Amino acid sequence: YAMVALNNLINLRIQELTKKKHMPDMSLDKKVVWDKTIATIRNFQSEFALCAKELLTERQFSIWLRYMNEDSHVMYNMYHQFLDAMNVEYIHMSKEQRQNNFNKISKRIALFYEEDDYYAMKESIDDASKRFNCHKSEIILKDLEYPEDIEW
Repeated sequence: YAMVALNNLINLRIQELTKKKHMPDMSLDKKVVWDKTIATIRNFQSEFALCAKELLTERQFSIWLRYMNEDSHVMYNMYHQFLDAMNVEYIHMSKEQRQNNFNKISKRIALFYEEDDYYAMKESIDDASKRFNCHKSEIILKDLEYPEDIEW
């Protein structure tokens, strides 16, 4: 999630620097290319990618990079409860299962807007929000708890 969210942050920074809302590819714009904020974020992302590369097979890493490079301009619209559900699902897996499902979970997060499960959850959260007269971010899903101890 962090990798894709940081891509969104970079896009927002590019919009801020160029004063343009529609960006075909503004990454080489003279106002953008040497921006320290973007460079810092990309450096962090590259370090994370190196860690992922050590964990995954060459094929898995290639697939993971494709998900991370998707045009994910809508991450800020994701309901946090979906991310929590993905995290809890991943945490409850064994080390081997986590490695084998790394791309599956990454894809579900990066392309959440293609997930039927996401829309079912979103609808339930919206209904609960109306019923309890509260913001959708205040809705806590039943049986969705992070474990006390996480075995890595």
